[in-house]
Amino acid sequence: MRKLNNFNMTLDECRHVFDTLDNLVIIDGRGKIKYLSPGMYFMIEAYNKKPVPHDVVGKHIHDVHYVSKITQAIEKGEEISTAFYFSSNVTNVARIAPLKKDGAVVGAIDYDLFTDGNVLRDFLDAVHDYRQSGSTVQRNIYEKTTDKKNTIPASYKNFDMTLEECKLVFDTMRNLVVIDANRCIKYLAPSMYDIIEKASGTPVPDDVVGLSIDKLHYTSKVQNVVETGRPIKTAIYNYDGKIYVSRIEPLIRDGEIVGAIDYDIFSSNEELDEFLHTVEEYNEIGRLNFENTFESMYDSSKRLSNIKYTINNILGNSDAMKRLRASISDISESNATVLITGETGTGKELVANAIHNLSLRADHPIIAVNCAAIPATLFESELFGYEEGAFTGASKGGKSGFFDAADKGTLFLDEIDQLPYHVQPKLLRAIQEKEVVPVGGKTKPIDIRILAATNKDLLKLVEEGKFREDLYYRLNVVEIRIPPLRQRREDIPLLAQSYLKYLNRQLMKNVKGFSGEVMKAFLSYDWPGNVRELFNVMERSVVACRGDTLELEDLGTFAADVSATQLPLALESDAPLEYVRNQAEAAAIRQVLESTGGNKAKAAKVLKISRTALYEKIKKLNIE
Repeated sequence: MRKLNNFNMTLDECRHVFDTLDNLVIIDGRGKIKYLSPGMYFMIEAYNKKPVPHDVVGKHIHDVHYVSKITQAIEKGEEISTAFYFSSNVTNVARIAPLKKDGAVVGAIDYDLFTDGNVLRDFLDAVHDYRQSGSTVQRNIYEKTTDKKNTIPASYKNFDMTLEECKLVFDTMRNLVVIDANRCIKYLAPSMYDIIEKASGTPVPDDVVGLSIDKLHYTSKVQNVVETGRPIKTAIYNYDGKIYVSRIEPLIRDGEIVGAIDYDIFSSNEELDEFLHTVEEYNEIGRLNFENTFESMYDSSKRLSNIKYTINNILGNSDAMKRLRASISDISESNATVLITGETGTGKELVANAIHNLSLRADHPIIAVNCAAIPATLFESELFGYEEGAFTGASKGGKSGFFDAADKGTLFLDEIDQLPYHVQPKLLRAIQEKEVVPVGGKTKPIDIRILAATNKDLLKLVEEGKFREDLYYRLNVVEIRIPPLRQRREDIPLLAQSYLKYLNRQLMKNVKGFSGEVMKAFLSYDWPGNVRELFNVMERSVVACRGDTLELEDLGTFAADVSATQLPLALESDAPLEYVRNQAEAAAIRQVLESTGGNKAKAAKVLKISRTALYEKIKKLNIE
């Protein structure tokens, strides 16, 4: 095996190369961020519609960028040569590859090949022209715009790499070449040795550091970029009957050109053909956006910054919530109908909004309809609209329905189990045929996505004859189950702290945290009302709190509720309910007395009873 001397870079130089690449992300084998390029800060903000933390090093990529597909390279140990990222504004195409050391996967990289529709369209035009001409010479397409936001303050922490790790990234990229301002080689990918030898017909020395690139690789265009300072977004090469498509970028520091990089985005005819075939398929179904740019995506996200919920609002570091966010990311790009299930208070509306705002329909409205709030006699006209004169009392000129309001967007049907039975076949037809019939009107086409939610067992309702089986299966193309809070207790501190910040702003309070007793109570309670109940308890408690820490006394009767849920029912006793009530009161009094240091006056105040009543209960319940 050849012992190559092909790398002579400082950490600062490596970081400069990383900053120059389009939207590079580097993670370790656990999914933790090692590097996040400046451009990615703006890209992630555009996707998540929320600022990215300044310090991202060590954070899991899915806690920062929920729709990232980079972890697939770690899970599968395989490269994804072209990964498509769709938003309502921009189509991004990236390459994702695992970082391997001694055969083991130690991380992964993800960097953009095409940042927006303009670059992709120019590339497709270049390839078309190249193939039409049958040319065997290089073809270069220069970047037309260079106004992409690509700088972040120096105080941001986005880089934590060793030189060995940097070299591993360089080795993983496709045929990377790095030169300095004098055209001398700073790095040459091992795979480039064979390519250069075939192109030049002469052996490449093992030690290439410091050699002039134009003397070693005379057909390379990387030195031209050093001279002009103009990036080449598409450079097509033809060596030995193989097509290579390269990207060349200048390295610029303080306005001065200090070098250039050249790396392949496609390294074989087969890979290029496969990509073009995929583009053709996506274009046929309208998934690609060739019009909008990175800037339009970023600006649009700013305009939509006041939207109700995004995936960023789905908090939790538990495995269950990570799986939930991954599921939302996976299905958001499709038009599939989704059934969102979960107990009351788990956040079904939040999930529906997150799906919509990650989808290609995000620029259009999401219309939420609570099926339980509409009288059965009005449901059809509310859902589908009606024409003038359709029935007695119909408004002049008719009225549009929820389907019309959601045109090109998303219709969210909450509490779908409450949908009147006589309306169910009409909803089924609307979903299947993609058309609706207003009351008293004619058929008209619709273009919407349906999301439905329920806290009931729809299949059981089907068995009971209360819900149509065919509608159930049409709605349940994809099911997303939201776990109850009691199954992800480890998320409670994060949820509580996040909501505390919100309440402080809304209520003009300055409560900084929770006492140990309060958090213990939160963690031990089963939360039948889930997140909604947690937030309700917190709101009442923050209002009552007079200090800067939420104490047990601020929780009111919640302490007794916690104690009651932990008590055995004791059905064998003569009076089970009285037994439970006494036990609950005793547990609550003991807990409050403990928290107040035995101060009965203060304990009575916390329990909101008189001191006389407290003494009587202590005596009755034999509380020591």
